[in-house]
Amino acid sequence: YVHRNRVEHDQENDYFALGIGGCYKLNPRVSLITEYYLGLTNEESDLYNNSFGIGVEIETGGHVFQLTFTNSRSMVEKGFITETTGAWQDGDIILGLTSHEHFDIFKLLYVNM
Repeated sequence: YVHRNRVEHDQENDYFALGIGGCYKLNPRVSLITEYYLGLTNEESDLYNNSFGIGVEIETGGHVFQLTFTNSRSMVEKGFITETTGAWQDGDIILGLTSHEHFDIFKLLYVNM
């Protein structure tokens, strides 16, 4: 569910979508990831598409890197669920790279005691 305060004249403020994602571990450090959002709210405009992304997640000693290919340019829910203008069949594929640090809080507490 996404609520939009400002909308175009043919859009509703409340938007419903069904999202599904998956992760398949290729080995202990590399995974294949995917995500798809199906818009359930019927809008008159054909300007926006459903968001789909596929990528690879690589874990390296405390850091996790994600290399993704998607048809959505936005990283926030309002953007990639309700405002995806790219279409895979038209070659509108965006490359994304994210990283974050992964740590185990219980391991840190145990080491510091």
